[in-house]
Amino acid sequence: AKKRLHMNFSNIHDLYASTIALCLNERPPTLELLHLGANNLTGEGLKIITSSLGLHVNMRELYLGKDQIFVTSLK
Repeated sequence: AKKRLHMNFSNIHDLYASTIALCLNERPPTLELLHLGANNLTGEGLKIITSSLGLHVNMRELYLGKDQIFVTSLK
């Protein structure tokens, strides 16, 4: 079974991104799927969260649909 973390439709916005990143750094690096769709994240929050995924070498899926992420905000 995949190690999944579903946080879609959780009203997460950029102010919570650091807390999520800290939690991801503290848990065992077994996460395979992270679902953050339909929240209020922007590119800034996404950068913070994805910076914590480096240890999760089994990560294969990241869902971000219906968030406020634009290509220009990721630069």
